[in-house]
Amino acid sequence: MKISPPVLKINLNNIKHNWQQYNKFCNSDVDAVIKANAYSLGAEKIYSTLIDAGCKRFWVATIEEAITLRKVNSKPEIAVLEGIASNNIDLYKKHNLQGVVNTPEQHELWGENQDLSVWIHIDTGMNRLGISHNKAIDILKDAPKPFGYLSHLASSTELDNPFNKTQVDRFEKIVKKLPKAHTSMYNSNGVIGKSFNQKHSIRLGVGLYGIINSEFNLKPVLELSASVTKIDTIEKGEPIGYNSTFVADKKTKIASVNIGYGDGFNVNMSNKGYLYHNKQRFPVLGLVSMDVIMIDITGNNDLKVGDKITIFNSCKYDNKAGIIDIIEMSNICNVSAHNIITNCRGRVIKKYI
Repeated sequence: MKISPPVLKINLNNIKHNWQQYNKFCNSDVDAVIKANAYSLGAEKIYSTLIDAGCKRFWVATIEEAITLRKVNSKPEIAVLEGIASNNIDLYKKHNLQGVVNTPEQHELWGENQDLSVWIHIDTGMNRLGISHNKAIDILKDAPKPFGYLSHLASSTELDNPFNKTQVDRFEKIVKKLPKAHTSMYNSNGVIGKSFNQKHSIRLGVGLYGIINSEFNLKPVLELSASVTKIDTIEKGEPIGYNSTFVADKKTKIASVNIGYGDGFNVNMSNKGYLYHNKQRFPVLGLVSMDVIMIDITGNNDLKVGDKITIFNSCKYDNKAGIIDIIEMSNICNVSAHNIITNCRGRVIKKYI
């Protein structure tokens, strides 16, 4: 009997394939967003994989992330979303990085450092980062030409949401009045929405991992599994887990699985989620704890201690195969797919295939 820690398999060839599928569809640049350690999947490994695929530009959140990647390969463009500051201007120049101007104050700072390559972030309605679309022309009308302009869709997962078009219209109206430069507007889901315009470049994030419903022939990239550590049977009326949130209404065969919220398994799966083994679906029982979850395996005589249980894979291509995909899990937990994969860290072993 062998018991292994949770393992996340990451298929690098399929990441390359998925980027290339977007690249075939889009006439504009297809950039890769690999912030937060590529959503915890390993930024350096995925950076190198996508360079081999042909990707020329990458986006990260912080300058520290950018410098780490620059040490791996100095050729691609790397843009940093957090915004320039007086204490990091020299680092941008030293490592040949592209900055982002998110505020009027950062715009003034760029005016004092015009040798720095920057993107001007125009807030078209998300009200998070960027220079407000209501003020952008007044602030930028006399500015020198930047490397590019960017904005971000607030509701790209809602393909029919009219606010997507509102944002695109605002963005295009503004950039038409400014010095011509690169433009970047869309993320993975934005490409398949009604507002998509081929002339703006793409910042591809979760689409790299096949975690969207599209017609791009994307391939699954991720599969998370854990091990059965105990099998037991409890009687009717017996509770499971902290606070006894589950009480058996009949004699129930249960299995302990060595994954919990300490490994990023979402607590909202408590008493709602499912795991899989050999095309059979097993409900999660009780509260998810830090190191272990319990599942109902009543009627199953195949599972043994040490067997692998599938937590998720990344695409809903074959539900009959008995796999819970990340989109389904995110819907159960009422969080984004980004949240599900970014939390796969800590004790989870990453295995590149």
